[in-house]
Amino acid sequence: MSLDRRFVRQGIVAVSLLLVATGCVSIPEIPGLGDKVQNIPLQEVGKSVKSQLPIVRKASFGTVKIVGIGMEAGSKPDRLEIPVRFVLTSYEIPEGIDGMVVYEGGLRYSSEDRGLYLAGLKLRRLVFGNSSLEEYVSPGAKRGVAKVVATELAARPIKRMPTTFQATQIKDFHLEKGMLSITFQ
Repeated sequence: MSLDRRFVRQGIVAVSLLLVATGCVSIPEIPGLGDKVQNIPLQEVGKSVKSQLPIVRKASFGTVKIVGIGMEAGSKPDRLEIPVRFVLTSYEIPEGIDGMVVYEGGLRYSSEDRGLYLAGLKLRRLVFGNSSLEEYVSPGAKRGVAKVVATELAARPIKRMPTTFQATQIKDFHLEKGMLSITFQ
């Protein structure tokens, strides 16, 4: 009987090893996993952004009205250049002064609301359109405008993905020939 038990044990071990070995190899791919590439026309992003304009935000130094947002290829493949037109009004400049702030930044994806957002915005340039009025813009307002605009841009989605879309984060992206190509994980 001890010989039979030994054969049974060896048989169980052999079958177990066989199942483990073949089970690891034959696991089917689970749908929804892996990288997904989405090509989004820049015009589509532009329409989504335009529908949110103008954005008006009051601050201690005055009121900032964001009237235009663009998107171009940045200095690196995974960076975007984002020029933003705005109007700053304050006690000193009640009619307002036009300006442009340019950021370089990236993208982030929120799987909770399927929104694509601007992220990691770094100030590159801040210019005002009317140099004769620029002297009335305080240094605090100049610093504040860039912060207010960056905060507003990062908080608003530039595009919502379809409800059937499933991803957790952005792996990489690049902008080429009017198409925003994003690889999601």
